[in-house]
Amino acid sequence: MKHLQLVFLRHGQCQGGDILRGKTNVPLSEKGLTQMQQAFSRLVKLPDVVYSSPLERCLQFSDLIAKQYQLPIKVLDGLQEIDFGEWDGQTWQTLYQHHEAKITAYWANPWEPKHTPPLGEYTVDFSARVQAVVSQIIWQMLQPLAAEVAVDPTTVKSASTPSALIVTHGGVMRCIMAAILGVEQAAGIFNQFHLPYAAVFHVDVYVDGHYLEHVDQDTFAFNNLSVRLNWPGLSDLSQG
Repeated sequence: MKHLQLVFLRHGQCQGGDILRGKTNVPLSEKGLTQMQQAFSRLVKLPDVVYSSPLERCLQFSDLIAKQYQLPIKVLDGLQEIDFGEWDGQTWQTLYQHHEAKITAYWANPWEPKHTPPLGEYTVDFSARVQAVVSQIIWQMLQPLAAEVAVDPTTVKSASTPSALIVTHGGVMRCIMAAILGVEQAAGIFNQFHLPYAAVFHVDVYVDGHYLEHVDQDTFAFNNLSVRLNWPGLSDLSQG
């Protein structure tokens, strides 16, 4: 049995004001960078690799950490936040002033296609994208094991626990949490997970060496793996 660990880190506070950020590309504020540095400093060990959303509020910190600790970094489009379409980048005040009923319905049940913002990404598609990219990350982390299993399927020699830091967005993290807990597509589920700026959670992934003999990258899927969510107590770093 091979044990991997994924460490998800949400970006910190951003510049740009009180807006709905999805695909809107804004940098971190000075406070936001400090929030992420503080969160990173509390990790038990350094990750082996950094994966990052390409949006600046994630990549700014990911690139900094990768250079500081000489870690490999991989930027994946699938780790981007959901695209809110015509609502993206608008202030909350404007959204509620002009679209209060629609935006209230969306947050109550974002899985319902008719609640999707105009030209926005369907939440079902977003969740599938997120699970696919996390599967891709796990698959890449397992390649050294796959080579080992090809030589001897009965033996897994490595006792280490490879780990990856995944710097991403609140929506991405909520999708993974919902999938792990088996509550995907539950109405209101995104409102139930409190993930402040620079929030962290860990996912332990367990893979049997024999399983790798029967799958390839196209058939390997996150929802077929044995996973455990570790969600420590979090301080609300977005306040104050």
